[in-house]
Amino acid sequence: MNNKKAYPSQELDFNGNLNLGMDLRDYFAAKAMQSMLNAFYNDEAKESPDEILKKMKLISKNAYWFADKMINERDKK
Repeated sequence: MNNKKAYPSQELDFNGNLNLGMDLRDYFAAKAMQSMLNAFYNDEAKESPDEILKKMKLISKNAYWFADKMINERDKK
């Protein structure tokens, strides 16, 4: 998988290093995770801290799975 950028930039960061922008995969994963977390927090009060942690790990893993699928579809054109 390539390392495309969501917001390409050629700016320097605070340390003087070239900042090329956020990876598209991270951007897509954040969007997918946002939706999953919204659904999760509607049920969160009914669960133990251990169950919440398990769900959070699963949500992060699934967010990148969705991001990879979106990138694969995008690259098919």
